[in-house]
Amino acid sequence: MRVSINYPKNSKPTIKIEAEFDYDSSLILVYEALKQKIIPLQSALAITDRARKKQEEESKKEAERAKIIILQEAFSNLPPSAFEKLMNGRSQTQVNRDDARIQEHR
Repeated sequence: MRVSINYPKNSKPTIKIEAEFDYDSSLILVYEALKQKIIPLQSALAITDRARKKQEEESKKEAERAKIIILQEAFSNLPPSAFEKLMNGRSQTQVNRDDARIQEHR
């Protein structure tokens, strides 16, 4: 967790808190802040919506990484002739696109 306090001239200090929380912990913190009237309802809804969207994005990324790892393991066990036969049936554009996607995840 990182906390920074900014003291601008002629205005109130602002506090910025940067922390990593999982989705469930975020909901608990927002609920407590709402219950103690630290934040208004609109802010609580906005925070939980952003947290949910971020969690969904992370879940999609993890699923993609898992698929690529499984494919890499499966293809690494293929005999060269089977792999060549598989590759010959695909267009060069698709091969290049897949190669770029695999490199991106490494």
